[in-house]
Amino acid sequence: MAVPTSKIINLLNESISEGNGGKPADFDTWHAKARLAYQYAVKNDPDEMERFDGISYSLSMYMLDTPQQYFDDACADGVRQAIAFLEAALLRLDLEEADGPSVRIAGLHPWFAAAAASLWDAGQHRSAVETAGMNVEVQLKAKLGSTSGTFASAALQAFNTAPPTAKESRLRFTEFNSGTDKWTSAHEGAWYFGRGCAMRIRNLISHGYEPAEDEALECLAALSLYARWIEQAVVETP
Repeated sequence: MAVPTSKIINLLNESISEGNGGKPADFDTWHAKARLAYQYAVKNDPDEMERFDGISYSLSMYMLDTPQQYFDDACADGVRQAIAFLEAALLRLDLEEADGPSVRIAGLHPWFAAAAASLWDAGQHRSAVETAGMNVEVQLKAKLGSTSGTFASAALQAFNTAPPTAKESRLRFTEFNSGTDKWTSAHEGAWYFGRGCAMRIRNLISHGYEPAEDEALECLAALSLYARWIEQAVVETP
């Protein structure tokens, strides 16, 4: 199971702090934790781990009467080198965290990408999802020719496999032949998926639900996919 970036960042920060400028309270405990933090940060890259493991914490040459202070200084130098490695890894992750979401959001569906991206960059993750949901709802209703009802009711109508009626048009994927298993799978899948987007995402968000950052990003991705399906489909009337 992948470790969340936020936890890796916390582990790096703790290891840097506990390194105490070269004099950790317990070297063995600190070193084990610092190595684990670096291993997660570099995704167990063998070259990076070889560099980290190559740090020396002792004298390469000494005599029986070499003062203990020399050994302590050598250990402190090694710890400071390791801290430098940890700080560099932390900087890389911080930069990736700062750039990652904006880049991914910019590639979502244009119905809401720009508005959601600006809110996301401001740290307003719930508002970004709420805005995306509102825009998808408006576009879906417009395509169905409906101005009333809820997002959930529109989603229930859109890809419903029942024939269209005088009051309810449908959305259809033209790349699948009607009556085939693929046609049924495509439309039932979009039907249930749309209900999920409307109820589990849009409804809860509009009532104040605060998703974690990762969940909010996944909500945006789900709404983007549903938006693409709506855009791709054609309207079917009686």
